[in-house]
Amino acid sequence: MNNKGRGSGLALIMMLIVALIVAWLVMTQMGGFGFGKTEEQQEQMQEQAVDSAQDAVDALNQKMEEAVQTDE
Repeated sequence: MNNKGRGSGLALIMMLIVALIVAWLVMTQMGGFGFGKTEEQQEQMQEQAVDSAQDAVDALNQKMEEAVQTDE
């Protein structure tokens, strides 16, 4: 069953296409990690993350206090 290398060539082309798609996805998503941003932009992102986390903790604490008050 000799197909003159067509199967392996097709497999190589498919692997290259997949590698290019993965590389493109990685490059488009790198901005979310702070790559290519100024220090000021990175600090703002960190502050927003801290504020979001604090809001979540505050909401959780409030719900826990409400649950304790309803149990009494």
